[in-house]
Amino acid sequence: MICLPAKPGYQKIDIKTYVKARSCYYLSVNEEMLYARRFLEYSEILYVLGGEVHLTVGETAYTIGAGELLVIPNYRTVVGFRQSSGKTSFCTAEFTCSDEMTEGISERVISVKEDGFFINKLFTRLSETMMESSGNQNYEGDAILLSLLYTIRRNAEIDDRSNFSLMVSVMEYINGNIGTMLTVDDIAAHFGYNKDYLARNFRARYGITVRKYVNDRKISMAKRLLATTDVSVQKIGESIGFPETELFEKYFRYHEKVTPQRFRKMHR
Repeated sequence: MICLPAKPGYQKIDIKTYVKARSCYYLSVNEEMLYARRFLEYSEILYVLGGEVHLTVGETAYTIGAGELLVIPNYRTVVGFRQSSGKTSFCTAEFTCSDEMTEGISERVISVKEDGFFINKLFTRLSETMMESSGNQNYEGDAILLSLLYTIRRNAEIDDRSNFSLMVSVMEYINGNIGTMLTVDDIAAHFGYNKDYLARNFRARYGITVRKYVNDRKISMAKRLLATTDVSVQKIGESIGFPETELFEKYFRYHEKVTPQRFRKMHR
């Protein structure tokens, strides 16, 4: 076990701040895989090398793609909610530490592609030193784990900055293309991101799902045009991505509980 200050500096060491590696292993499968249900006695880093892993921690679902990882606190139940298709490979490191060591980096998917080569090396050496260790004390493994956690934190900070820029771009893209049949898949494909990653970060940033934001913008535009202009219902539907009037009427009635025609009469 390594004890260290809670923050870098020359402060007196707080013995409550520590890290200790427990295990590290790799898994690779060439067929469909459903992540097995487990109760975590220790905290865990799940790092995906290839494919995707779909799992639920508590009540929160995560999809971790290649080059991404998830830090899971101890005493959590983890279970797969969707099978991974094709070849999937990942590695995990079990560890114990004080809470501040994982503060801000746990229970969130973090892209570590910036340091992918270095993290691969850290996991490889951690796995080797865990197999070589015969006693309870493994200072090299603890030091590697510490480096791993610091590297994850650095990538989380990079992720936060890039996510902010990405989410602003996504918002601008939606607003500029509200006249098309936007879907989460279309938006994710446009920006070259996994749709689960994009949707999760959009909701974390704005407190609303992508789908709900798109629907709210479309309905808001339609209501404004119905209430303040004489533009036909057909043209209004087309302006928000519905080339067929019948589809627009069904869409509007589903969200507002009245037809576009009735809404216009109520607000004119």
